[in-house]
Amino acid sequence: MTEPKKIMVLCNAVVGSKMASPGIRNFNMARILQQELPDAQVTLALPPKLPSDLDPNSVDFNVAWPSQRELLPLLASQDIIVTPKFPIKLLPFALDKKIVLDLYTPFFTEWMEMSKGDPSQRHRRAWLEPKRKNLIAQMAVSDLILCANERQRDLILGIMGTTGLISPRAYDADPTLERMIKLAPLGIRDHEPVRRKNILKGVHPGVKETDTVLLWNGTIVEWYDLDLLVRAVHKLSLERDDIKLFFMGTEHPDSFGAKPLQGMGGGATKAAMELARTLGILDTHVFFNFGWASNDETEQYLLEADMGVCTYFENLETRYSFRVRYLDQFWAELPFVCTRNDVVSEMVDDLTLGVAVPQGDLTALTDAIRKLATDRAFNDLCRANLRELRKLYTWERTLAPLVEFCRHPETRLMRRRERAIGIAVKSTDWMYSQTYYNVRYAIQAKAKEIMRKRRGDL
Repeated sequence: MTEPKKIMVLCNAVVGSKMASPGIRNFNMARILQQELPDAQVTLALPPKLPSDLDPNSVDFNVAWPSQRELLPLLASQDIIVTPKFPIKLLPFALDKKIVLDLYTPFFTEWMEMSKGDPSQRHRRAWLEPKRKNLIAQMAVSDLILCANERQRDLILGIMGTTGLISPRAYDADPTLERMIKLAPLGIRDHEPVRRKNILKGVHPGVKETDTVLLWNGTIVEWYDLDLLVRAVHKLSLERDDIKLFFMGTEHPDSFGAKPLQGMGGGATKAAMELARTLGILDTHVFFNFGWASNDETEQYLLEADMGVCTYFENLETRYSFRVRYLDQFWAELPFVCTRNDVVSEMVDDLTLGVAVPQGDLTALTDAIRKLATDRAFNDLCRANLRELRKLYTWERTLAPLVEFCRHPETRLMRRRERAIGIAVKSTDWMYSQTYYNVRYAIQAKAKEIMRKRRGDL
């Protein structure tokens, strides 16, 4: 009798009642793989140091919280490993495994934005270098790479082509390389929207039942243009009193352990709060939900809101992104206002899902919010179009390429032996860069922190 296929979704994010897009995606990967491959043994492996209230008895797949020591035998027992970040140092224990690298977020573009505030360019380069090389090493070991849109696919092909990770035989076998890099965007919630009760309008102080609510439903980070959005709300507040902007969460779940407003996006949140306070609209027209909304709360916020909003800058992060917050808006049939230059903004224009505006254009942003708030016919048209779009983004549809690969992993395009030299070179290159950073910066920083604690400075 054939042994059941063993598939592990290796997650590095929080999964439970409060989670962000990485946890949501990994949870649904495990769910869909078990659903579509009922004879397989699917395991969702979660980081033991991050909090999780996920009940293993509530799901059909296995759930594990392996320590570093427990991860090795678990890894060795699998046939296929699906992960957004494969630990390169564990590669010797997984040489005979099929590895699926999930790059729905093109991490390098985010790292460039995250590090812009570093006062030392030398430190910034040293911090970026091992991350970049680690990403290339992961591409080298992967049998399949997933991404969220065609722009990301072109970016990944360019990286792999110019770093020698595509063999001539593989190209001859598939000149499109579609068997190596497949599109698998995020999906929407797996149930119909049901509005149960108000938790915002008429409930939250300062928000009336008759107000028009603009919802920022996701992470607040430095590469988003909150300044422009707050100023647009201030401008509208001078002509009407019913426009209210609500930020749904300030503390990203994966920043566990950070002090309030000191984790991911903490600086951007504080700057937006200070601007709203200076303009006199904090807690009257601009509101912050401190913490992070649960899955159930998120649904109710989405269904109460009148429009979604997300403003950002034109840069590489924007160009190659697929902003996952929009999937929830697809699900809730919530029209939205966004900045141009990313993939979804093109859909907004082409499919009439809301209004896309130029970067930094305060007048255009103000007009767009006003249009969605006052033009009932346009708002209804956007909702009808979103209702149709929802059908294209079920998890069963978006993860179909992953399911098909796990069903027939022998269809992988490149054999690992073809990439043996590339894997060795890229892995060694990463280890050298990481060691340099650790010795030059990380160890010294840790030593200084210990000394400050001993002196009572912390």
